[in-house]
Amino acid sequence: MRDVVLLSAASLLLLLGGLLLLALPDPYEGGVLYSIDVMHAVRVLDLTGLGLVLLGVAAAWWAGTRWQRQVHGGVVTVEEPRGG
Repeated sequence: MRDVVLLSAASLLLLLGGLLLLALPDPYEGGVLYSIDVMHAVRVLDLTGLGLVLLGVAAAWWAGTRWQRQVHGGVVTVEEPRGG
């Protein structure tokens, strides 16, 4: 159970850090990697923030699968819904 808590805490921190980097104003975002037009560009910290968010999502998913395996004894099955 300790690993699930640690993974969940790590995912929370990664998600918050990534969202914080994505919300930074332009002067703090670093150099331009790709300029779309005069008002829009992809910057260094935009990609870093996106990477942290993706890592946070993966850690949350992994924590969820670990928790399911601990609760259900190692076997997780998905049943098809019955009826029409």
